[in-house]
Amino acid sequence: MTVSIARNYGNTDAESIADFYNEHDLELFITFPEVPCFIAPMSASTIRTAMRMISADECESFFEKNFTNIKILIQDQVKYDEENFCERGNDIVDTIAFDGQKMKETFRRGETSRRHKGGIVTQLFNSPQRTALACAITPEKNNEKSDVIPLIGRVNICGQVVMCDKLNSTPEVSYAAIDAETYYLLPLGDNNGNKELHSHLEGIFNRNHKKAIKYSETELEEKSRKKAEIMGTEFRKKKAIHGRREYLDIELLPASYLNPRISNPHQGVSVLVKKTKTVVTVRNHADICETRNETYYISSIPYDEDYSIRQVTACFQDYWQIEGNHSVLDDECILNQDNLQACNSNTIYNTAILNKICMPLISYMRQRFSIEFGRTSRPFSSKKTMNWIQKMPIWYFMEFFCDYWFDKEDDKN
Repeated sequence: MTVSIARNYGNTDAESIADFYNEHDLELFITFPEVPCFIAPMSASTIRTAMRMISADECESFFEKNFTNIKILIQDQVKYDEENFCERGNDIVDTIAFDGQKMKETFRRGETSRRHKGGIVTQLFNSPQRTALACAITPEKNNEKSDVIPLIGRVNICGQVVMCDKLNSTPEVSYAAIDAETYYLLPLGDNNGNKELHSHLEGIFNRNHKKAIKYSETELEEKSRKKAEIMGTEFRKKKAIHGRREYLDIELLPASYLNPRISNPHQGVSVLVKKTKTVVTVRNHADICETRNETYYISSIPYDEDYSIRQVTACFQDYWQIEGNHSVLDDECILNQDNLQACNSNTIYNTAILNKICMPLISYMRQRFSIEFGRTSRPFSSKKTMNWIQKMPIWYFMEFFCDYWFDKEDDKN
């Protein structure tokens, strides 16, 4: 627990954690009866030994039991301008994403090349609620699908929608989702035995474009432009974020369009999806260039002309949150996960789990500060929240910690 609190204060290496303990030992001793009485200064080697000796399984169980809960529901959070949770019905379920993340400075014992990483963390992540549900670690690159299948079976995600990237869109993942009584929405590429099915879907949508159920942000913006011209009002394009505007166009068809003679290694397919992502690069308020990318998906989401398009749209809007979470974990001003130089599997895994223990606390405090300061359209950044935490006395931080721990809004696991 002391190591976890130290990480929330931005102490991510053994030396700074030991310094934190030595500086705050009296506060920690009063706050936590289990903390031993201060006899001699803590050393960095003691912290390293503890990280090697702590049972990774126990640390993982502690995380999943206590830090995967949702304290502030997404409907009550301060959100970004472009997020539109308020427009969704109660029938829209959460998107559960999984992906791997390298810990760049880790290495394998006995390997001469530092290109071979000692730790690649695969996490199961509730995207709309911004909450990690479980994680696994492997030294093998591109092994996320093997790691995540046991997690899908272990964590209660019944009725949600599982998403991943093309590299992990395998029959094993779709089977695991069905066994866990959840849905899947998987992108198709020319790998993992999906090449023939991928080409088949492309032909289906080319032939049946007019029959598809559609959600088109480009068409919605064009209608708004024409309406503004007729009404004589000012037309405003979609707001540019990070120097670009992104538009999402979706087409849906039922799985009955699939030819049974075409190889399909996935069970339970009910919906076929075509996603077109248009990116307009903006410089000095002027459109510079436009690119389009088409991706085809299969899904076991029940086909319905109204529900299916709303659920699939919500999944695409939510999925990116896992990348945002990776960015926060790697940020050198927050948890600095990439800076861990280690080869011991326990040290690597425990570090990854401790970071995931910190994240819900940081996210909760970020939302608390944003709400209390009256923010309405954009929450404070995680970096700013960390800066505030580092200036807090421990007793004040523990008020937030105990509030999260003892009074959770929702427990889905």
